Amino acid sequence: MRIYFQVLALMLLSLGCSSQKDLAKAPPIDFGNPSCRQWYGGTEQSDSGLLLEIPVLGETSEIEIKQAFFRGKITDFSWETRGESKVLIADFKNPVRTKPDIVMDADPKKEVGNQPPSLNKQEDFPFELDSSEAILSYLEKGKIKYYKIVGVKEKKPLLYQERPKN
Repeated sequence: MRIYFQVLALMLLSLGCSSQKDLAKAPPIDFGNPSCRQWYGGTEQSDSGLLLEIPVLGETSEIEIKQAFFRGKITDFSWETRGESKVLIADFKNPVRTKPDIVMDADPKKEVGNQPPSLNKQEDFPFELDSSEAILSYLEKGKIKYYKIVGVKEKKPLLYQERPKN
């Protein structure tokens, strides 16, 4: 009976380890120094988020860059050209918090339309990363692959100014 439980425990442990995706050993392209910074809109109702920037030094024609995994969030990459170089940009926007209208009345029948607070369950994050590590997913020869980027430097926050009122 004891052997049965040991075998069962070993099987469960091996299943738990398979949730971590396989990472590529070599980078798919040459990268510069990655950085990130918080950004904030000019008003209280504006968006905010985290911007991850990865300079690309090599040619990217053989691969298709897909998603960024960073600090518990997942988003798609976009390309930006700065002078003669290209930069991968991942913009992790924070959800805008809006307070719904709530009807408070002595008559409970008038409060029927109130919605309970939503518990935004974030999708399962498939990697265990430090705050200075990110994962880049890319498509190479029809197969999805992952590469860990280390040493992401935190820059000063970017504060957008409020637009002048006309």
